Amino acid sequence: MAAAIADRLRQDSDLLRRTQIAIFQFDDAQRSVQETSNRVDPIRHADPEMAWDMIEALEVTKLQGKVYPICNFHEIFKRDPILSRVFPPPVAAGANGAPGMPPPGPPMPGAPMPGEAPSMGTGPLGTGPLGKLDNLKGFFKR
Repeated sequence: MAAAIADRLRQDSDLLRRTQIAIFQFDDAQRSVQETSNRVDPIRHADPEMAWDMIEALEVTKLQGKVYPICNFHEIFKRDPILSRVFPPPVAAGANGAPGMPPPGPPMPGAPMPGEAPSMGTGPLGTGPLGKLDNLKGFFKR
């Protein structure tokens, strides 16, 4: 697969440019997520007054702006027969009816039972289904 991708990128300079941009966006988002996750743990242990100030200093909107583009890589590469396999589109609608969500599989260890409210990042950072982003759930909502 890697050889096929390399051949494809050598053949199409526009595809190479889009791939370079995507790699930069991914690295930038990954770096921002890591920096933000390092700043989340002290918030958990801060007094409530100070915690609000620390949450505002996280600049979640800025982080959201960096993470969002990588969610659309499937759109950027959908016309390429090789890279579209690397970035497949999300499932149209899962069994739970939520657009873009795959059908539910077997529950993960520690996952809430159906109908039970999910935990909002109470475990160690990076142990949930979203990895390091797991403990940032709810920060993107206004």
